[in-house]
Amino acid sequence: MYFNWLFWFLRAFLFRIFSLNRIKFKYFGRPISILGIKNFSTGSDVGVYPGARIEIISGQLSIGEGTRIGHNFFCETSGGRIIIGKNVTISANCFIGATDYNWSTERQSKFKQKGKINRDVTIGDNVFIGFGSCILPGSIIEDNAVIGANLVVSKNEKISGVYTGKKKL
Repeated sequence: MYFNWLFWFLRAFLFRIFSLNRIKFKYFGRPISILGIKNFSTGSDVGVYPGARIEIISGQLSIGEGTRIGHNFFCETSGGRIIIGKNVTISANCFIGATDYNWSTERQSKFKQKGKINRDVTIGDNVFIGFGSCILPGSIIEDNAVIGANLVVSKNEKISGVYTGKKKL
């Protein structure tokens, strides 16, 4: 028991030193993978539960204070910005991405030749995102919105209110 406590203390201490105090987790579950930590910032009191994978190839990820992120969260940006507001709850198994690909090119071309399109993703304050939801590039979720389980929020949609499926309640 003592060894477990010591491990968590040292882990949090070293993480605080190497993140240069830009990332202020209240809870930091293991395992978690963060690629591109220099473009990642959080407010205070942020909780990230085990299994999270955050890939910031280029671009930026900003998480507001009081936000909770569930198990197996995946976030990816290769140039766009992802801004998550204050007091947001993101349930388990959710995806947020700011990178899309140019599908208008020739179908025979290789996947790597299609070219990336970066679109910002904005999630307002006091938002709840249900289990298994997918937030695609270019999405804007306004303050106080509720996104139902397994909902796909696609580009250029402004979401406010309560959504389950494609129906606003």
